[in-house]
Amino acid sequence: FLTIDKENNSVVAADNLGYIYSIDLNLGKLNWAQNFGVPFRSELKIFDKQIFISNQDNVLYSLSSKSGKKNWQLLTEQGNLKSNFKNSLVIDSQNLFFLNSVGKLHSINHVNQKINWITAVSQPAANSKFNYYDGQPITLYADKLILTSSSRTILIDALSGNTIWSKPISNKLKPVVIQKQLYLFSSNNFLISINFDGKINWSRNINKMLKKDFDNDFKRVGNIKSIMIVNNALQAITERGGIINFNVQDGSIKEIVKISKEKINLYPIYISKKLLYINEKGSLIVY
Repeated sequence: FLTIDKENNSVVAADNLGYIYSIDLNLGKLNWAQNFGVPFRSELKIFDKQIFISNQDNVLYSLSSKSGKKNWQLLTEQGNLKSNFKNSLVIDSQNLFFLNSVGKLHSINHVNQKINWITAVSQPAANSKFNYYDGQPITLYADKLILTSSSRTILIDALSGNTIWSKPISNKLKPVVIQKQLYLFSSNNFLISINFDGKINWSRNINKMLKKDFDNDFKRVGNIKSIMIVNNALQAITERGGIINFNVQDGSIKEIVKISKEKINLYPIYISKKLLYINEKGSLIVY
């Protein structure tokens, strides 16, 4: 897990041994390193000289970005089974939203460390002895929180924690938002557009469109690794090195571009209009 600390011109990384460290981007030297004894398992967020991160036991930390020393910590609910879910964090100017591995969503004022509200977004089955969350990272848009999982999509008021609507729509990638339109990629390979009032605009079977319009399918282009917004357009990156550009108005496929003959392993990102990804050989590729 890593992120860029712009204020200190450093990269901050955490690992599954409980270490977190900061490295100077220019000199490549270690600024500091701290060990907290328990593997970290969350996104990293930096705001107002604080690093926010949680470990696999759902303990949330605020650390100094200058030294890595602990400012404060918050113990949240633990599950009785380790899941594959990476605890999710999003932040605004005053509040931190933390979704842990048992599906409890917390709103915390990161200025005074007070808890605003807690809500459960996942409930284990009545006959299940396990309690863990199976979902995607939180998306924050204006004053709304979007949570998606293998079974439901939920819109939550970020101020109160109240559920605005909940729909039995699965999603297997982090959703994206363009001008109050929510776009999901379902577990059965449908691209879905939903208004913030909960109305479904359209639903498109991507595999059928590939076969019909491009004489292609997922076996050839590979499964979609991520969906992102690029220049106000919807773009999907496939594991076999393809880019699928979608029309945001109706979900139709505009074009497919092949950028690599090798598989894409890690989620790609754009930096300064360049696409960066790790290929199957472990090399960093800039496109």
